[in-house]
Amino acid sequence: NYKSVPKPSQANIVNEAKRFLDLPYLWAGTSAYGFDCSGIIYAVYKNFGITIPRDSFYQATKGTAVAKKDLQPGDLVFFAYNGGRGKVYHVGLYIGSGKMLHAPNASSKVRIEALNSGVYLKNYSGARRYLK
Repeated sequence: NYKSVPKPSQANIVNEAKRFLDLPYLWAGTSAYGFDCSGIIYAVYKNFGITIPRDSFYQATKGTAVAKKDLQPGDLVFFAYNGGRGKVYHVGLYIGSGKMLHAPNASSKVRIEALNSGVYLKNYSGARRYLK
């Protein structure tokens, strides 16, 4: 008797991502040794049987486009050069309350930060939803 895997909820996705807080940034990383920005999101979704593109540039082209005002936990938020109009270089996982979980760069660990602060406000380029 075959049973399909239940779809994860927004809370499932966010809670899974929070398990990786404080792991080191590791370029091209997708394991407990460390993650890069898109690797953590790829791994979280993969743990629920959802395959998404591996790299942020491609993650930004799939799923369903979401307006910033309509963000929901589990959505992917993207950042691009040239004030958000250039090539996508970074992705975070929106967790609600104006915050995202992400792996910023090689000098930091996976952490939660405000979406509308500093370079993230300036370079915000859009969001995509992979949960249906």
